Amino acid sequence: MAGDSGTIDASVGRLLTNPIRRSASPGLIAAVVDREGVGAIAAAGVRKAGHPQPLLTTDVIHIGSNTKAMTSVLLAELVRDGVFANGWNTTIGDVFPDLAAGGAMAERVTGRRWETLMRELLFTPLGMSSAGFGAPGAAGRLEQPWGHRRDPASGDWVPNPEDNAAALGPAGTVHVTIRDWARFMALWLPEAPPAVLDREAVDRLITPASGDYAAGWIVAPRSWARGVAITHSGCNTSWCATLWIAPQVGRAYVAAANSAEPDPDRTLRLLDGIVANLIRRHIGVPRAWPSHSSRAPALLRVLRRFGATDD
Repeated sequence: MAGDSGTIDASVGRLLTNPIRRSASPGLIAAVVDREGVGAIAAAGVRKAGHPQPLLTTDVIHIGSNTKAMTSVLLAELVRDGVFANGWNTTIGDVFPDLAAGGAMAERVTGRRWETLMRELLFTPLGMSSAGFGAPGAAGRLEQPWGHRRDPASGDWVPNPEDNAAALGPAGTVHVTIRDWARFMALWLPEAPPAVLDREAVDRLITPASGDYAAGWIVAPRSWARGVAITHSGCNTSWCATLWIAPQVGRAYVAAANSAEPDPDRTLRLLDGIVANLIRRHIGVPRAWPSHSSRAPALLRVLRRFGATDD
């Protein structure tokens, strides 16, 4: 972690050291966010396997499907501004009698690309200057970290510059630094007014119409969160990131890897374990594990070591 800038938390860094030593990922980053921004952060490992440049806390990370919540905020702004004639009741069929999905509706009604809308209506107002699109890292350069996939034959991490297809952009192609991502997380940390929407609009985005999935968020009651927690993970098969926000506690917890195992759930389980430790250190031993249901069995084994489940 040498050479980085900003406040580095050694206790967070220690959570990353062992996974790096056992080659669970070339690089890892984790942080605790509060209403003031990043309260504790650390990174470990390297930007690219086979090269000595360390992964820094100021580097951008690919957040995969965590992009969905950002697109949802963009759409909420367009609804607020009356761009959609029928507001939230606008259907794909209303905008595209033929065929389309996701951010293409916003592109059709505004005449501007989704990427342009995201910059103008979300990234710039929130001060997210590092936010962009596509996989970090460029051929012949190491100014930013690369994503990796594990070679099933050798077991080595292989750098990979590929990303999700452009058509999947609104659901999964944003990259951003943790510090700038924290500006987006702050929308759901009450006390100060949200920066780009009013509180009612923000709350609507985390209110499921049915079940436990809202506008880019899994909504889950958790005792450690003193109420509802919101969460999502993303993985483009070369990067993985997991985010949990506890609005009533006023904190968010995030962990990311510049890699993905052939079974991405293995990497997501690793990140969930790091988040569990962040929560344990900054709130106390959680009585309800912040797990996603698809990964719960293995995660429950991890948290039982802490006596930290409600299940």
